[in-house]
Amino acid sequence: MATKLTMTLFLFSIFCFQAKAQSNFNELKLEVIENLKWFSQDLNYEAYEENNINIDSLATITENKLADLLKHKEAKHLNLKEITNIHLNATTSDSLNIRFYSFKNLVGPTGYESVHTVIQWADIDGKLNSNPISSKVSGTVGEIYKLKSNNSNLYLLISRDYFTEIQYVIQFKEDKLILDYPAFVNSPQISVNRMKVSFDEITQVLSIESYENVDIDDNTLLPMKAYTDENPSFEKIIKQFDKQLQINRSIKLIFDGNKFIY
Repeated sequence: MATKLTMTLFLFSIFCFQAKAQSNFNELKLEVIENLKWFSQDLNYEAYEENNINIDSLATITENKLADLLKHKEAKHLNLKEITNIHLNATTSDSLNIRFYSFKNLVGPTGYESVHTVIQWADIDGKLNSNPISSKVSGTVGEIYKLKSNNSNLYLLISRDYFTEIQYVIQFKEDKLILDYPAFVNSPQISVNRMKVSFDEITQVLSIESYENVDIDDNTLLPMKAYTDENPSFEKIIKQFDKQLQINRSIKLIFDGNKFIY
């Protein structure tokens, strides 16, 4: 009798725990849906001012709430029809099941769109993890590729921010996301303006090529030149890129299992 009562209490406690988790998920989802109404393409900075909305602050809050939402098991197959103004940009079909979700807002009267990205992935036990990554990875992540490495879960991201193409390498260690993996000299990323970027998964070659009618000039490497103080590795990368671009109008980098080399 005691054993039966113990089992009943145990099952009841599990039921209560699951019910509370579902309730938390639903509450979070409603909060995210409500916040995302302010990230409609129909709204601009004037609408934010009229309604006394600090859109930068709201974006940070919404990124964090979305990340919390995506950690729930119910978010494994998030129904985007229920949540407006959010986009699923890139995915993988491997065991990590990586997903990139984003939302945008207009900045000032220029029409520039600020992109806010949150990544979701599953660890070795299938537990969902999620982090905002906009502070490190700018633009919209449109492509993701698994890099061939013997001892690391490394992925190449190709992101676009208007005319700028960003290539960024991320690493997964157990349940941790590493955003400062030194894939390019000692930098996790490189970026170029008005160049065609592609990656061959078989040969692991990253190609950066000029468009036929676009000149190679000071603006080509400006996204890195502007940040050499913050990222000293850019100085070495810029020297190598400058030379190759002047000769071939293109750059080929191959991933050697640890880094991209020239």
